[in-house]
Amino acid sequence: MLTHHQFIQFIGAVLRPKVYFELGVDEGENFKLIEPYVDTAIAVDTEIPECLKGDETWKSYEMTTDEFFDHELPKADLIFIDADHSYESAKKDLINSLRCLNYGGIIIMHDTDPGGEKFERAELCNDVHKIVGDLEEGTLKHEGVDVNILTLPIGLPGLSLITKKNSSRTQKRHRADFSRLNKKVKV
Repeated sequence: MLTHHQFIQFIGAVLRPKVYFELGVDEGENFKLIEPYVDTAIAVDTEIPECLKGDETWKSYEMTTDEFFDHELPKADLIFIDADHSYESAKKDLINSLRCLNYGGIIIMHDTDPGGEKFERAELCNDVHKIVGDLEEGTLKHEGVDVNILTLPIGLPGLSLITKKNSSRTQKRHRADFSRLNKKVKV
């Protein structure tokens, strides 16, 4: 079975992000797997594990995600959200992450498709999965959240891939083509 660590490592290897944020690093396993594929890797957790301390190849912020987003931050190409597993905190992390996400970037959110009610306990996935329905129904648009979402049953907690609306390479080409057409019309 494919683990979420392997899947995120694959996305990192394909995307080759310049800047990667990981919100909630647990023991650092995921962070260590993706770090070779990024130029700047940033770990955020209230307790940074020893294996991620003292290395100059990445940055770590030992703080809450709310405190982290109060800093002046670079734009990220890939963000993994796996910090506080409550719906409200995950929603705030998503909204803040979207503000820091580069055009064409991807947010991966963990715990969004738990494999049964027993995984919805507070110490596991909690109620993060509720954000999927909100995003699919567009109920967060009033908060500036207009996204594409794909939820996958990877591992028991599941993952969701989230991109800003109209930020794909196809959309970029379409806008560029449309822009060229407008220039030709204005002769």
